[in-house]
Amino acid sequence: LQRAMKVLAVLVLAVFTGCNANLFYADAPKPQLEVMTDAFWDYVGKATQTADDTLQMIRKSQFGQDISARLTDGAEAASQYAVTLQEQLPPRAQELITRVTQEAEDLRDRLNTDLNNAREKLEPYTENLKVQIRERVKEIAAPYVDNLRERLDPYAQDLQTRLTSLYESYIKAN
Repeated sequence: LQRAMKVLAVLVLAVFTGCNANLFYADAPKPQLEVMTDAFWDYVGKATQTADDTLQMIRKSQFGQDISARLTDGAEAASQYAVTLQEQLPPRAQELITRVTQEAEDLRDRLNTDLNNAREKLEPYTENLKVQIRERVKEIAAPYVDNLRERLDPYAQDLQTRLTSLYESYIKAN
């Protein structure tokens, strides 16, 4: 949480103090809204990665392994019970179950094929849709960001002045 707050503080300072520094593309600074949007998505990506890392850590822990073992044992017991139950059914019922199971597998295969075909057909449109959504979010957010910037700009300038003064004091002291 502290890390997130630090990232947010740096982001706010960078956006509201007019910092357009870009070491790799010094000739083409990004608009502040785009910088803020990129920083937001970077933060979401890092938060997702942190959640994934935590999940992996839990899975590798003794607690996670115990839960996994219990789930596996429960699934095996249910499977054995289903096999035992099916063996006790009359032959006609067993044939019906076999036929329904086969039809369900065939349906699943057809559904997977249809879904893959649909995904392939929709793939060219996804990037365009992402761009349109990003542009729409910028349009919607722009007035709010501008208002927020106007409100926070005096505070950011004051903070920048104080930090500069503090830095200069530190340099003089050392």
